[in-house]
Amino acid sequence: MQSQEQRDRKVKLTAAVIAAVLLLVAGLFVLPRLLGGEQQPVSGSPDQQDGDTKTPGEQPSDPDAEQPVYDPAQIREYYDYFTQNAAMLNPIFDYPSGDEAIDRRNLFLAGVRMSVYGIEMQEVPRPLFDALLMLHFGQTLEVYDGPEGRIEEDRVIPAGDVAKVTGKNRFVLTDLTAEKDDSYTGIFMVYHLPDGDAVDEARLRRGLVADYGDYYACTAVIRFRRLEDKETVHLQFVRIAIEEDAGLMVTIEP
Repeated sequence: MQSQEQRDRKVKLTAAVIAAVLLLVAGLFVLPRLLGGEQQPVSGSPDQQDGDTKTPGEQPSDPDAEQPVYDPAQIREYYDYFTQNAAMLNPIFDYPSGDEAIDRRNLFLAGVRMSVYGIEMQEVPRPLFDALLMLHFGQTLEVYDGPEGRIEEDRVIPAGDVAKVTGKNRFVLTDLTAEKDDSYTGIFMVYHLPDGDAVDEARLRRGLVADYGDYYACTAVIRFRRLEDKETVHLQFVRIAIEEDAGLMVTIEP
């Protein structure tokens, strides 16, 4: 049978163990909060808000990280459209320019470049030329005869290498407004990627433009209509205005 002294000693030992456990718990959960080292809440706990679930090992997002210049989904949509139609506005030009002769030359060159892009073709079938200009600019040319080439009854004949597309223009949407006449006005930063430069476009396509300053060409305000044909969308341009020029191929030259 234990003596009273032994029982008292056992009670004191038990109390000491409990106190040590309490101190350990305080060290794990309380002290980090006091020192500013807030613990992440456990997934599914009441402290964690909806949509804030952390993947194990994932670092918290950097509040100073670069953000896309506009809605990411729309940036990708228009970036991909102009990439797939690379000859359409390369080089980019004002439309209309206020000078009918310049507009006719620009339309002639745009029609030729769109027609032959990616195809070895010395002459352009007139129906193809007309169809592309009508689709994207809402008009075509009945006649044209100049240093850049000429239009005949059933064919278009470009002169020299005017049909050549140099480099790649990439369009990054920064704003989009729906107009009352069912057209849209988009503001695009245009980046010109020269031939031979191995440029990783992944971030540019997401609207993260900080690393591409050397390729910035101009800012263009483009008013257009979206023409939808089943699952395909085409842009028809109403107006193109170059607002800023960094000196990189923003006007058409013969």
